[in-house]
Amino acid sequence: MNNKVTANTSTGFPRIFWIANGVELLERAAYYGVFIVITLYLSRILGFTDVEAAWLAGSFSAGLYFLPTFSGALADKIGFRGALLLAFGLLTIGYASLAIFPMLIETQGLVEYGKETVYHGLREADIRWAIVPILIVIMIGGSFIKAVITGTVALSTTTETRAKGFSIFYMMVNIGAFSGKTVVKPLRESMGDLGLINLNYFAATMTFLAFISIFLFFKSTEQSRSSKSLGQIWQALVKVLGNGRLISLTVIISGFWMVQHQLYATMPKYVLRMAGEGSSPSWYANVNPWWSFCLLALSRQ
Repeated sequence: MNNKVTANTSTGFPRIFWIANGVELLERAAYYGVFIVITLYLSRILGFTDVEAAWLAGSFSAGLYFLPTFSGALADKIGFRGALLLAFGLLTIGYASLAIFPMLIETQGLVEYGKETVYHGLREADIRWAIVPILIVIMIGGSFIKAVITGTVALSTTTETRAKGFSIFYMMVNIGAFSGKTVVKPLRESMGDLGLINLNYFAATMTFLAFISIFLFFKSTEQSRSSKSLGQIWQALVKVLGNGRLISLTVIISGFWMVQHQLYATMPKYVLRMAGEGSSPSWYANVNPWWSFCLLALSRQ
């Protein structure tokens, strides 16, 4: 990946830069729309306890930030376009499966469980654990996104435009996060807890649109494909994993994100139980992307 993608002289960035940022926005909208209320989905729809739901959500987050080390190396080999098609294909299947999965389980309606409503019988049913492979599919798909989109932004910018390019990238991330969280409250208000199921259709639609965009407009380039064999890539990866200082830094950063995602996992239940079902934890969580967007916009002035 030695050569740069030719920049567009009128905007400073080539078309591939804007396509990558556009699909990043769609992917973030899908991700945050679903995972701001993932523990509510796991508990209220599938009948997991608070502790079980937290473990599932936490394990998902840990895997999502651990796997890019390996998926990024594979993306180098198969090319960015192929990696993005694979990623968005897996994400679409995964999110759609989250919506379809509860319907595949025989239920007898909703029953009260404490202050919450769950499908009858699922709290004792082992079949609910079949959600784990679905979460793994989403986790694998999402791990490619993190590696490939940032790599595309790096390849499609120059030394002079890189800071501006990544500023635009993170603005897209926060716009996507804001929009994804915003749709949660209207769905829950109009459909109750069933909105937690149909929210996954929204996410699947976003990632499917991203898949179509990559298929139609994202052109393969030699710059995004490594000439190394899989054996050479694996040897390089082993060498990286042997760097103690780098691994220590990775563990520290991973620890921060584990804490951050536990906030996302526990906060919605806390807000709904303390402030009532009419409150909006997803909108409270929008404070983060809103201020991030504002500060990024100010930094570009």
